[in-house]
Amino acid sequence: MSVSKYAAVEAANQQNTTVCFDYTGVSPSVAKYLKGQVERIRRSASKSIVEIGKDLIGAKHYLSHGAFLRWVESEVGLPARTAQAYMQVAQWVSQKGVGVATLPPTLLYLLSAPSTPEEFITSVLKRVGAGEQITFQSVRRELKALREAKWDLKHNDDCGEFRPAELNGQVMPLKRDVAAIITEAVAILARGLSQGEFKRVREMMTSKPVLDDPGLAQKIVVAFKTIQETTESDRKLQSQNGHWPSHESDEVSDAMDVAPMESRHSGSRSRVASSA
Repeated sequence: MSVSKYAAVEAANQQNTTVCFDYTGVSPSVAKYLKGQVERIRRSASKSIVEIGKDLIGAKHYLSHGAFLRWVESEVGLPARTAQAYMQVAQWVSQKGVGVATLPPTLLYLLSAPSTPEEFITSVLKRVGAGEQITFQSVRRELKALREAKWDLKHNDDCGEFRPAELNGQVMPLKRDVAAIITEAVAILARGLSQGEFKRVREMMTSKPVLDDPGLAQKIVVAFKTIQETTESDRKLQSQNGHWPSHESDEVSDAMDVAPMESRHSGSRSRVASSA
């Protein structure tokens, strides 16, 4: 990791404020009990996710892709994306060692996401191994800062090497009129988008803030490259997981909106338990 990237993460560390529950409203004995329950529930939830993920991986070997999706949703009672997350966590834990299986579920989702850099994962696990109390919120902020630092570095590089006629290594004919090039591009969009989507794109791209932005040309190039890289990453993930539909990202967006997902897991796990 470069110095600039480390600096970005360190800055995020300095700004981290752990979001904790306020136990002052209950008696000390109740607070002690609740804190003990937190650890027990976390471990139980993480263990269940890993075990269910392993079971799903085993079942997937006996069914075609489409049949497995139908089986997961109709028989197990899990949404396909939730099943994918469980399998992803199980595979990741098998590679990293059983010790990581005790991490909170939200951290398991975040760290096991294909879009999370390996160097970042290694750093977080070293801190956990050293006894540091790490929260999902703080790790997510650090990852966001790291990604923003990488984006800024890439953006600056793109601006320095900016060549308006070049995209994806293909040089557009210099003699073509710019208006004709733009018209062709808009026509491609019109053919590929619905009427509503095309209208939305037109409103965004012809808005005054966009058209008046002096850095518009560079930002268009960066946007094309970013979307291309995200698409390639999604395709790679689909290939690794048997052509599953891609899930979020976020990475990018944090590779998956893991916090809201966990709110759906409790119901899913109860259905799995009842079917067992």
